[in-house]
Amino acid sequence: MVRGLLKRLHSPGSRSFSTIILIIGSVISKIFGIIREFSMAAIFGTSLETDSWLMASIVPNLFYGLLTNTITNVVIPVLSGHVQVVDNDVAADVYLDEAFTWTLIIGLGMVALGEVLSSHLIHWVAPGFYGERYRLAVVMVRIMLPAMPFMALGSLINGILQSRQIFAPSTVTPIIINVFRLVGIVALGLWIGIIGVAIGFLLAQMIQLAYLLPTLAAQKVRLRLRFSASHPWTRQSVRLAAPFLASHGANVAGTIVDRIFASTLAIGRISALNFSNVLSGLPLTLLINPLVAPLYTQLSQAFNHHNRAQFQQKLQEGFELVTVIILPLAFGFALLRVPIIRILYQHGHFNVQSTAITSHLLVFWAIGLPAQALGTLFSRGLFAQRVTRVTAQMGMVAIATNIAGDFFLIHPLGAAGLALATSLAAWCRTLGLAAWLFSRGAAPVRARPRFIAMAGLALAVYVAVLLAGDTLLRLNQHAFGAVLVLGTLFTVSLALALYLGILQRSGVVPLLTQRHSLRSGGGA
Repeated sequence: MVRGLLKRLHSPGSRSFSTIILIIGSVISKIFGIIREFSMAAIFGTSLETDSWLMASIVPNLFYGLLTNTITNVVIPVLSGHVQVVDNDVAADVYLDEAFTWTLIIGLGMVALGEVLSSHLIHWVAPGFYGERYRLAVVMVRIMLPAMPFMALGSLINGILQSRQIFAPSTVTPIIINVFRLVGIVALGLWIGIIGVAIGFLLAQMIQLAYLLPTLAAQKVRLRLRFSASHPWTRQSVRLAAPFLASHGANVAGTIVDRIFASTLAIGRISALNFSNVLSGLPLTLLINPLVAPLYTQLSQAFNHHNRAQFQQKLQEGFELVTVIILPLAFGFALLRVPIIRILYQHGHFNVQSTAITSHLLVFWAIGLPAQALGTLFSRGLFAQRVTRVTAQMGMVAIATNIAGDFFLIHPLGAAGLALATSLAAWCRTLGLAAWLFSRGAAPVRARPRFIAMAGLALAVYVAVLLAGDTLLRLNQHAFGAVLVLGTLFTVSLALALYLGILQRSGVVPLLTQRHSLRSGGGA
């Protein structure tokens, strides 16, 4: 039975089976990613070492995003659009050999260039680093950069397998990476310190490629070195890659500017920014993205059938559902920030001071959480209409706003200014997307006074309960362990019960009916 399941996972399967595997794998990968972050906080806290690690990891991660996302987004459409890939297909073999060769050359070239310029790279992205922080960052960059060819080749192989309708490896590889990075943090980190985390990063990339190579061989694909670029698909891949490189390059620029400003902050602030940001992003990855995915399909179907009324209805339903989910979460992070951080993070080397810094920053990330959730929905509304240029333009506006916000807010607010700048940029992007939808007669928001009144009442009751619970928890500042956990859970449970009860009794957002309509609409 197990052997049969493994065989099915690594062979072309039905779309529904592949979708289920992708969803399950994505959830498992995210869970391990969350555990990895919590382990990092417990072992190293908001320390000089964590700051150095976060700054060093930005260099290979930026290269990874720049190279591997481009490879994946180019290889799949080229193979899928030109040929149904079968065994012994000469045209595909030549193209894959050239793609393999140039991917390897570019990956190795990045390693060589990065190793030579590693000290300069850290100086450029972290001008505020000096002494031990700078030394550690340079050492870890040099350890992690050799992972580049493994990352790039892994993306190429996943692209080849996906073009053959084999999706399980694309799901398994992030799990492998997160698991072995977690092992690196816990085992190597405790043994040899923060350098062990960098070694674990490199080993994880090597292991994921070791898993992918036999999977590719089972498909009778043999990649060989071919030092040419004569195949027409190769030249087309270069043309297709240009927009992805330009788009991701803009994101890279924004990230680098963020890190440049962050490097000037006091020790521990970069770590606190990271840990609070990871926590604030959980609702998006675990709730909003899975919710919007089926809605995107329905919006696309409505647009393709020229059904403007259904498109408008689904967009309105999505707006109301996303709103009633994300607003209580944002207020929950802001109002219960201290007990939440104490429960999740305050263990090991993550001390009281770390909690104070991280919980303060969580408020500023929470400000942008509704914008990020609604932006996810609105961007799908544009994608469903095959409008991609506007989303790219709004992304550029958000990056420019973020950079300007960093410049003006870091001095009065410190680390909080960087988080606030990101939140304000998210609001700029979301409002821009909404404005475009309004201008095309696809308004994502229509005035429904009853919905506004009842949702507002439910939210007010929810906030009042959270404030009361937070006050009681603050009165007993020594509460920890079971008392803190139970008190926080009781407060959140009571607040959510009243919130959902008011919404359901009023009938403005019948959640169960809404979920049913979303499911049934997908098959329309």
